[in-house]
Amino acid sequence: MVSEGIMNHQQLIRGLIKLCREKVSGTVFFNIEDGNSARLVLNQGVICWAAFKELRGEPAIDAISEISAARLKFNPILKLAIGEQQLPSTPEVLKRLNSYASDEEVVPTITDVVSAPHQAEIGGDRPFRLDQVRDVLEQESVEYLGPMARLLCGDYLKSLPDNLSHIQVRHVMNTLIQDINDEQKGERFLERVRKALGIHW
Repeated sequence: MVSEGIMNHQQLIRGLIKLCREKVSGTVFFNIEDGNSARLVLNQGVICWAAFKELRGEPAIDAISEISAARLKFNPILKLAIGEQQLPSTPEVLKRLNSYASDEEVVPTITDVVSAPHQAEIGGDRPFRLDQVRDVLEQESVEYLGPMARLLCGDYLKSLPDNLSHIQVRHVMNTLIQDINDEQKGERFLERVRKALGIHW
């Protein structure tokens, strides 16, 4: 996975979230134009090591959170961890990375993104069929995202099971809102998806 160009802070964190959710192992690089590179080592989706310039561990996390733009690269072979680091949990690390984003660069809820695939159904709520959710999301987002709607929906849904919880559906909806990147259009999109799927939250 290599970004095609410079990504802003929001895009970098979303890319990292996606890799964590897919439970991959390897090293994530945020390559900055000045030649410096931040490194985050993942072990089955868990962030276990971080470095940026001379910083290691939590100080590196804080410094990485201030990177405004970079190219994202993921190498599944390299695990450039030197020594052990006592980092907070991955949801907490992601939250700290995201806490420095501006109001215009809010990314999907970190805890939901990392934990959603493992959470049980919310008391008695019916599950949603993956194919049904895909059809609705594609149909309702194409107006705002154009031909990319189908690709984005497929990408966000590809690692999810055949039956989705409310939390998982909500996460995908919130992720697509970030791509729509317009508050009013995003609200219209949400309302139409809720109506189509019979959602009342």
